[in-house]
Amino acid sequence: MITLGGNISLDGFDDMDPGMLIVVKKIVGLFAKKVSENIGNLDAFEVRKADKEITVRAVSGEKTLEESSSHDNPFVALSNALTSLEGKSKQ
Repeated sequence: MITLGGNISLDGFDDMDPGMLIVVKKIVGLFAKKVSENIGNLDAFEVRKADKEITVRAVSGEKTLEESSSHDNPFVALSNALTSLEGKSKQ
């Protein structure tokens, strides 16, 4: 498991190319900031990769949001899950 900051974690990304991992970290950090602005301070922002599926979970106090997406390209799956989660956070 990779930890970014205090409350952002990436699970299942250990085998990813270091250059690609840098891009994933930047994307996840940007979306964590956007979601935090919408729902308040995040207690946890977790991204899990299992084969072709990516699950994103955001926890802020009593509120928990979760989205998943599958695709052959991990960046497409990540983008879809994060975009859906951000949309949920605005409601």
